[in-house]
Formats: sequence, structure tokens, C-alpha cells
Amino acid sequence: MNVGDEGPVKELRDQIMKLGKKVAESKAAVKTEEATKMAFVLPFIRALGYEDSNPEELEPEYGADAPGKKGLKVDYAVKKDSHPIMLIECKSCTSNLGDHNDPQLFHYFSTTAADNDCDIFCILTNGIRYRFYTDLVKKNVIDQSPFLEFDITDVNEATIDELAKFHKLFFQTERIKSWATEVKCSDEIADIIKRAFDDLDDDFVKFFVKKMSKKIPLSKKDLRDRVRNSLRKFIGDKRPIEIGSNSKFPEKTNKNDQSPEWTKPELIEYLGGTTPYQKLLLSALVQAEKEPATTKIVTSLMNEIAKRYPSEKTNKVISGRDIAGARSGLKMRRKPLGKEDIIDAFYSKEKKDHFFKIKEPYKQIVLDWVKARKLWIREDA
Repeated sequence: MNVGDEGPVKELRDQIMKLGKKVAESKAAVKTEEATKMAFVLPFIRALGYEDSNPEELEPEYGADAPGKKGLKVDYAVKKDSHPIMLIECKSCTSNLGDHNDPQLFHYFSTTAADNDCDIFCILTNGIRYRFYTDLVKKNVIDQSPFLEFDITDVNEATIDELAKFHKLFFQTERIKSWATEVKCSDEIADIIKRAFDDLDDDFVKFFVKKMSKKIPLSKKDLRDRVRNSLRKFIGDKRPIEIGSNSKFPEKTNKNDQSPEWTKPELIEYLGGTTPYQKLLLSALVQAEKEPATTKIVTSLMNEIAKRYPSEKTNKVISGRDIAGARSGLKMRRKPLGKEDIIDAFYSKEKKDHFFKIKEPYKQIVLDWVKARKLWIREDA
């Protein structure tokens, strides 16, 4: 956003953060789809600058008939210049969106885009999780996967910047499509690079070895690690692989992090403002029997804690992506405070997994906090 846009973006940030807190606190009391729309979805639409009382900007029960399918209606159509620009399909907040990748959304999108001869975006939401789709692959055919997805109770600064593109004041179809294309391509390329780093091809390693001026006698494994470390250094990834040994937990994940440590009162206050996913992550990390804990162990513990304590339930199966989202949210909150991360994390190419643990100076404080919140599930409590 431009400097002149800071006011609307700040207002958007405040409203989304406020809504996220409201959703986290009241979702257990919202039981139906209609209640979800009124309590969670309409405030979200208003946060983006659209007036729900203005039929020129928001049309409920928007007709989206398809050939052979009459009477189809999408929950909301956000409009600009009398044309739909966003279709919003809502589910109850008690629903898991994973159960709703159904043809209904695809009919709405294809029919509306074709009938209006315009580019549109489609949002699928249960009032907690939001998925944004468009037709990047084939014209008027909605993509199989979203280009943007987030949890309203666990947003970070990057998500706010992305949402601002859909605000009434900033909405530009071509700009959003260009950005969405970049996101989809970058994600796919990043996935390819990650897989390549995890399992470097022998021919790829040999290419670099042949170019080296001095042939240093190293094992095939060590050569592969050297190439991987050099590539990471070149692209700005500073996490080295330990050569010639099993990957071990580093003393500090980021040696350049000179942020001051937390005092106990500061940390307790910081923990008091955590979102449900952040609570579950911290609770899981202090209850892992082995440190550092793998992604699989952490997600398993998070799901078990959510299951045992409905007050923190998240309406979906928690995955590694949710760990990343929770960590990003924690970072966003501590950044203005100038404090260090309380979580150590690293990636092991040998294990092909991420590892996490609470830093030692803070482990007992977090552990006591988790027990005080009654989120402890280990039998040795």
C-alpha cells in the first residue's frame, strides 16, 4: 500500500484483529450457517469497506443458475459498478471446509463469470477459515486450490497486506490476478526447490563438483551437504546442514538475533494475548516427551489438546501449515516489543522434517502457564 493508504489499512488491521478475537471467543455459541453469516461473515465484509445495507455493493442470495440447474444462489455477491467482483459462499462455523470442496462453488463461479463477461474472485468460508479462488489456469473455470487461505483467529501482518488488496478502496482486478498468479507460481516453485533440497539429484551435485577448481576428497553425502549449504547461502537461507554428522539442534536458530530476553512478567503478559492456535502450539511444545519435537508430534499433540479441551477446538484437523501460521502470529506480536523468539526451530534434511522446542529460559514459565490454563494432557501432571 502507498503511504497515503496507511489510514484505511490500519483500520482494516484493527477491525480484522477485533473480529478474530470475537470469533475465537464466541464460535462455540454459534451453531448454524445463518448465525455464522450474521456474526462472523458480514463483519468481515464490512471490514473490507463494503456496506451490507447497500444493494449496489452487496447482494445476498445472488442468482447463479447454471445450464440444467435452476434456482442456484450464492450467499453473497460483492459488487462494483453493478457487476459482481467477489462471490462468497458460507458454511456453518461448526463445519470443516475440507468437507466442502463441492461442485456448488464451481457452478457459481463459472456461470457468474461467463454471464457477466468479467473476472471475479470466489471466497469459501465457515467464518473462521477463508479460502480465496479465481481462474488462473483456465478462463471461467475455478482453480482446484485457493491462492489465499487463512484463519481469522490467527492472522499476521502479511495476511492483512494481502486482504487490503480486496478492500473497496484498493480493489483492482488485474492487480490482484497478477499477484495471485505470482503467489501460485512462487508456492509451486518453492515446493519444487524444497523437494530438490531434501533429495539432491546425483547428477546435479556432480555438475558443481566438476566445476570446482580443487577436488577436495569428500564422501558423496558430504559433497551433497556442501552443495546444499552453498545453494542456501546463495539464496539467503542461513540455516546450515552439519557436515558429516546427523543434524543436531543448533544453539540458536538465528545467530544474528540480538533481541533482548523476556522477563517473567513480560512473557506472562505476552502469553495472555495468544490466539487458540498459538495456545495449542505452545501447549504441545512443553508436553512433547522428546525435544526437539517433530512436526508430526507437535500437530498430533495440538489435535489431542483441542479434542480434550473443546474451549480451544479449531473445527479442523491441525497441520504443519497451522504451526507456521501460529509461529508467524507470535512473531508479529513480539516484533513491536523488540523481544526474541521463545521457540527454537530448524529443518533436518536427513529426517526431512522441522523440529521445534521452547527455549530453555522460558520453558518453565510456559509450562506453568499451560497448566494454569488447564491445557495439560500428560498423565505425569
